[in-house]
Amino acid sequence: GNYTLDVRVNGERVVVASGTNGDSNSSSSSSRVVMVRHGRASALASVVTGGGTQAGAAGRATILSLSTRDAHGNARTDSDGDDLAFVASQRWEGLGFDTAYDRTSGPADAHLTAAVAPFDANAGSYSLSYFTEVAANVTGVVTLGGVGIPSAAPFVAKIRHGAVDPSRVTVVGEGLDGAVRGGGVATIRILARDAFGNAIPASVGGRFRIAVEPRAPSLVTVT
Repeated sequence: GNYTLDVRVNGERVVVASGTNGDSNSSSSSSRVVMVRHGRASALASVVTGGGTQAGAAGRATILSLSTRDAHGNARTDSDGDDLAFVASQRWEGLGFDTAYDRTSGPADAHLTAAVAPFDANAGSYSLSYFTEVAANVTGVVTLGGVGIPSAAPFVAKIRHGAVDPSRVTVVGEGLDGAVRGGGVATIRILARDAFGNAIPASVGGRFRIAVEPRAPSLVTVT
């Protein structure tokens, strides 16, 4: 911010030259305004905010905000000297496999990407985002100058599935396969998934309707 410099000797104000070399073209007065700039960005004083550090949704970009401050807590108005890095990774059990797969953000990974928008001088912050198609925890790390920011080094966000996609829903069960003995129970299971193939639990999958219609004395149609 701006400060007024007032130099006194034995209580008397001393003329302060506004020039840098004290030449004849320099103006002078008993005081002058001095602008004090913020210091370099400090990872330990900077803060990451936003719900994206805790949760997100498959198929939707999740936004975070990084407010950079110097070691004394002063808000920064530029990105000069910032060495910012944001890395996101995801780990889940592969379908039909016992081994977990690690996916790190980057152009080669279509399932998970992470991005940093240019510094916003008006807001004094960066906008960070990540996008994933997989409903599994995302681990993110934000660093400045190689030092982790306390509120995001790391953070673990739980990624929930997307909305039910009717084209990805499957129906299975013995009620669809072959003959069923009269008086017996024919089981039919509905497996709901979102547009990316993430399984949706029955408790949140919504309501489904099954119609059973007789076609002949010994046949029924299930839709």
